Amino acid sequence: MTTKVMILAAGRGTRLKELTANTPKPLVPVAGVRPLLRTLGLLDAHGVKDVVMNLHYLGNQIEQAVAESSLGLSVTYTREEMLLDTGGGIKHALPLLGDKPFMAINGDVIWDEENHPALQDLLKKFDGRRMDACLLVVPLKAATTHKGRGDFFIDGESRLTLRKPDQDAAPYVYTGIQILHPRFFDGLPDGPFPLVEGYRRAQEKGRLFGQVYEGTWVDMGTPEGMEAAARLLQKRATAPTAEAERLSA
Repeated sequence: MTTKVMILAAGRGTRLKELTANTPKPLVPVAGVRPLLRTLGLLDAHGVKDVVMNLHYLGNQIEQAVAESSLGLSVTYTREEMLLDTGGGIKHALPLLGDKPFMAINGDVIWDEENHPALQDLLKKFDGRRMDACLLVVPLKAATTHKGRGDFFIDGESRLTLRKPDQDAAPYVYTGIQILHPRFFDGLPDGPFPLVEGYRRAQEKGRLFGQVYEGTWVDMGTPEGMEAAARLLQKRATAPTAEAERLSA
């Protein structure tokens, strides 16, 4: 897997309250594992060499944790003086990501990559000739810790449609893992903006697609989600010992 990867690690994690008062959300331990380092370990095992990461809240802790890990990755940081939101943060980093499609992953994602691989399947799914974005999504009914009403509908050709505000629910939830083509950001503003603005534009062009993930994914935005993530990591037969920043292939 030679694509570049952007990891979003700038947010404050306010929904976790006291857990993130002194620790950035991607480093809050779950069953002895820090989610950000686990994700970096998975990327390392997949052969990824170049990672770009945005920082804002307690970014020095993230830099230190990565520096102290045994990973074989090159990590370049972008620092946000003010939070640029999900879309603005990635657009700000585009000069470091180049002109080819790249993967973007939220820094606090927990999914069962070891037993149900997602990253390679998402790469195989992505077709830059007709896609500006391809999102990994999970069925709402399987996202037991997710408190929302779902994000997307998906058609027979894997095109995604955003749930409208007047729609009660949508059957699929975005996981925080996606592949984006740099042109996704054409015409989008500098400064803060959410990725959903780009999703709407890509949808209008028929260039917003999804890949359904059948493995376990956990929304870590709540204490209940943290508990579910801990159960997932504890159950895995290949669960890392201690920190396990570097996973075997």
